[in-house]
Amino acid sequence: MEIGKNEKECPGCALPVDKAADVCPYCGYEFPEQKSSLKWAAILLAIIFAYPLLRLLLRLLHL
Repeated sequence: MEIGKNEKECPGCALPVDKAADVCPYCGYEFPEQKSSLKWAAILLAIIFAYPLLRLLLRLLHL
């Protein structure tokens, strides 16, 4: 079964569920609440780690 843009897969029953759903209507799985601060921290860490690698790559390409 294909999952659409506005859906997510339930880890309990592997069926597509609406992205906004807090509970799977099929099996009752309760999706954990994801804090927005955690999302922003992950993005910030990705930028911090990617920046030096990008500079190194650009330096190697210019040689």
